[in-house]
Amino acid sequence: MEESDAFCRSLAKVTRHMVLSIDYRLAPEHPFPAALDDAVTATIWAGTHAVDLGGTPGPIVVCGESAGGNLAAVSCLQLRSNPRVSIRYQVL
Repeated sequence: MEESDAFCRSLAKVTRHMVLSIDYRLAPEHPFPAALDDAVTATIWAGTHAVDLGGTPGPIVVCGESAGGNLAAVSCLQLRSNPRVSIRYQVL
């Protein structure tokens, strides 16, 4: 997560929004769908705890690059009808 810290801080400053960076389990130690499960769980958690963390209620934006972009895209697909989280945009 250290490698994404500077980008996340910059994104938060420019957009004036809270940015959360998640870590997920990696293969081969944790085979599929461990990483996807982690991404989906983290997205639901972020959406349901935004206010607790000082954010605003409402739809969230899900972002990812490289393997994280794939996880972001599939997470959004899996969560599109989940009432616990509302996703406004995805950035890949």
